[in-house]
Amino acid sequence: MDAALLKVIASLPRDEQLDLVEAVWDGLVANDEAPTVTDAQRRVLDQRLDAMAREPDATLSWDEVRARVRGPR
Repeated sequence: MDAALLKVIASLPRDEQLDLVEAVWDGLVANDEAPTVTDAQRRVLDQRLDAMAREPDATLSWDEVRARVRGPR
């Protein structure tokens, strides 16, 4: 990876870095290039889905997670 590019990205405000990560991920998914999930990752995801089914009120929507990460505006 280009060190100069990483330095530019690191200099961006946090919100812009998060927007960039989201845009890159969306681009990968749109092109059907999402990484494969390992067996260990699948087990963790299954555990989290089970926990969410048991306690749906204990989960957060993506919008809620994003708002927490970005903090108050």
